[in-house]
Amino acid sequence: MHTISPYDGMSYGGGPLPTVVATLLQAGASVNHVSHGGETPLINAAAFGHVLTIKALLQAGAELEKARPSDGWTPLMAAVQGGYLAAVETLMSAGAAVNMPMNDGVTPLAAALCNRHGDMIQALLRRGATINGGSG
Repeated sequence: MHTISPYDGMSYGGGPLPTVVATLLQAGASVNHVSHGGETPLINAAAFGHVLTIKALLQAGAELEKARPSDGWTPLMAAVQGGYLAAVETLMSAGAAVNMPMNDGVTPLAAALCNRHGDMIQALLRRGATINGGSG
């Protein structure tokens, strides 16, 4: 079985990543494959801020809220903690739950505040994020 690694977030062999992802998916790679570390391709794309890859994975049916079991790290949290505003906005536009906390209770807004990502804080607030989670 083919898998998509964190390094698929880079241009590979001179070609754009979404083409590489599409090729892997056409070859039978699982869009929701969970690595030994618990990450999915969407978490990895979000963690590296690769918006085109995020869009390609979502279009292929990636689970938006599939979290890493060990700590509840979601694609949205990965993008927030990485400081990737465009990735955060892409995930929120796709319907990511802005108030889904990690296992320890940390929400995307709390992570953005801790990392002093002002534009991201504003984007999360516009989508209804709260510091303590809740509906959203």
